Amino acid sequence: MADKERRKEVFVSVSKSGNFLNAAYENYMAEPNKREELPLEIAALHNDGHIDLVSEFSRLENTREGSSKFFTTLHIFEKALPNLIASIRDVMRCVLHLHKAAGQDMAAGIIFNAYIAHCEKDPTRPLEAMRIIEIEHEQFADMLPATVAAGSRANSSHYLSELIRFCQHPAPVFRKRAIFSLSSITWPKGASVPKEALACLESAATENEDETLANVITSAFKFYQQDKTTEALVTQGFRTRNA
Repeated sequence: MADKERRKEVFVSVSKSGNFLNAAYENYMAEPNKREELPLEIAALHNDGHIDLVSEFSRLENTREGSSKFFTTLHIFEKALPNLIASIRDVMRCVLHLHKAAGQDMAAGIIFNAYIAHCEKDPTRPLEAMRIIEIEHEQFADMLPATVAAGSRANSSHYLSELIRFCQHPAPVFRKRAIFSLSSITWPKGASVPKEALACLESAATENEDETLANVITSAFKFYQQDKTTEALVTQGFRTRNA
């Protein structure tokens, strides 16, 4: 208990001085046997109002010289994020920043898994995220697939309906993300893919833009994995793409 209280005092102090990220990294590296505890401790400090973890990690930057340190520090946040109580807009902004900072590294996408786990803790989070994404799609469109993945686990019908609507959006970039996000829907085990989902993809397949058609193929193949009766759609998707 004494060690925990000591770390609390340290983290609160360094947060005020602007050195929180270094302190988190140093504590994580110095105490290997407590690496599972540290993210939970700092998440609790955040939830109790002692520090703002989302704000702190929004300042995390990657450099060629410190790439190893960046990914280790990022890992701390990935472990803490599912347990945080925070503004979903702030969380999405932070996740996008960290994903961009991670660059082309294969581990870059793991932050989205942490975001999905965060959303699954409270079903209102993905609902609010969808509202924000639609209104501020220029900033948050890339959060759509992970948000759909999280929310559809509890209510696939709702998120399918939202995506079908988004697939008609006048902004091409947002429309493309919506088409791709159809592949992120988590269906109930053994469920058939609804006819309206197939119709949505068939409509999208009439577009001529390469990325849109590639997204159609991605989603069509996911539909086929869920429901083998959709094989004709997958075949048509590839035929359209290669025409």
